[in-house]
Amino acid sequence: MGRRVVSRADLEKCYYGGCRTIIISRDFIVPPGVMDAARSLGVRFVFVESKEFSDMVSRMCADYGMKDEDIVKEIVSRCSKMLVGDKKAKGLDLEG
Repeated sequence: MGRRVVSRADLEKCYYGGCRTIIISRDFIVPPGVMDAARSLGVRFVFVESKEFSDMVSRMCADYGMKDEDIVKEIVSRCSKMLVGDKKAKGLDLEG
């Protein structure tokens, strides 16, 4: 599987669409210039495979009253599989 590069245009499209958190998988490359631009815009990148992603989804579930740990783990797992397994997936904004 080839690696994908996040371009400045990708970042700006997400930013102007209201996204402040971009979820990406490890097969994405974020060039230093794009990372600097993201910081200046207040946008952060979170990797699907990270604990931070898991924590974000868990908080979102808690906000909707889902407190059963097994259900939350299943939701995190399914979200991860959808994002990593879908070659068309560009990312997911969980915090708007």
